[in-house]
Amino acid sequence: MTKEERAEQEQAQRFLAAPAPGGSQVLSLARFRRHTLRSMGGELLDQVLADDATSGRYIPPGLQLSWMSAEGQVLGTHVAHPAAPELLDELLPLALAAALRVGARVQLVARHEALLAQPKVVDVLSTPSVPRAVSGGYREAPPLPAQTIRELTEAGFALTARDPRALVLTRRRMQRKQPAWLLMLVPVLFFGPVLAVLARSLTQVWELVRSVFIKALRDQHEQLTWEVRDGVLTVRAESHPGQRHVVSVPLREVLATSVAPAGVHVTDRDEGCLRAITQEEAVTLAHAFAAPDVRKESPTARAGRVHATGRSLRTLLEWLVVAHRPE
Repeated sequence: MTKEERAEQEQAQRFLAAPAPGGSQVLSLARFRRHTLRSMGGELLDQVLADDATSGRYIPPGLQLSWMSAEGQVLGTHVAHPAAPELLDELLPLALAAALRVGARVQLVARHEALLAQPKVVDVLSTPSVPRAVSGGYREAPPLPAQTIRELTEAGFALTARDPRALVLTRRRMQRKQPAWLLMLVPVLFFGPVLAVLARSLTQVWELVRSVFIKALRDQHEQLTWEVRDGVLTVRAESHPGQRHVVSVPLREVLATSVAPAGVHVTDRDEGCLRAITQEEAVTLAHAFAAPDVRKESPTARAGRVHATGRSLRTLLEWLVVAHRPE
């Protein structure tokens, strides 16, 4: 984060910490892109060099915070620009706390990438309702909707336990490599000796060649797991060989959920970003990982299917949160 972005973050935090204007019913967080003097200089340089491949790379994102009445009248606003990519996630807990103080709701606003598209509300933070309490320290959550179970099953998930205190949800996928991947090996083997001389490290070059061989020749096994134990939801996204990403969220601390698009602009290929928001942080929960690969689908159709899965997982998450709320 640059010094300028850090200053914008601090000002946005002070705006959210200040008392909300009277009559505030909505706190809007709107993402946008706008030039700065520095970005216009960079764009001009690209035009001089005729570098079309980098067009648009200098336009920094911004975030506008607005208190609004129920009728949509803007009562107070603050613009953070340029805004660091992680600013939205860092401000969500503060925005939620500010909205809860005055009984307002938090909405996320973005604009589609299409020409002349207007900004629109892409998500409203959901605060799960709390039903009556029962014995044992857990609340009597309503049954998980049958439609949600059906949607998750169709999305490739296996729900091995429906008890909110010991739930396990798993989805597996094996991605078989195609012979075309072997073409990756040609430039690596050809330029390997050159890289060894330039890097002066045979170890680094060997690791590069080894990773390319593994990705090109070995089938990749992916698995996404949601597991609840001792009141904590643990989400694991694992691939073999490859990566392992694990996040944990105490369910009693979740105050709201979101499944808004991830980018500054909404696109037809945006798969969304599923978040669990606590007082301290906004945790991103993997929902697109290990999704079934339907090669006949267009990228837009696949993104729509993955986003629908995110909404189903949001319903599941809220069901778990309600069951773990303290009495």
